Amino acid sequence: MRRLADLKRMEGKIEKIEALLTDLARKYGQHEEDRLLRKKEVMEVLGVKNTKFWQITQDPTFPRPINLGPRMPAWSRNEIQKWIASKKEARDAA
Repeated sequence: MRRLADLKRMEGKIEKIEALLTDLARKYGQHEEDRLLRKKEVMEVLGVKNTKFWQITQDPTFPRPINLGPRMPAWSRNEIQKWIASKKEARDAA
């Protein structure tokens, strides 16, 4: 039980640190839409699991990753948001 309480306490501290970092990024000009997202974050934005994510990346209109290093792809949050918006527009036009 004590470990669970410790984990919850640490989780709360992590959330506070993330909020502080977000505030600092806004204050000093790094806007949220400029951010690079790693695979896990892109999957969360899209609401998909691993297999579907890789199927989506085969779509030629899907943004290409930016390689931060060997086996470290990242995607522009702004480009992902634009891609989602284009899918919504295509749906609405049909």
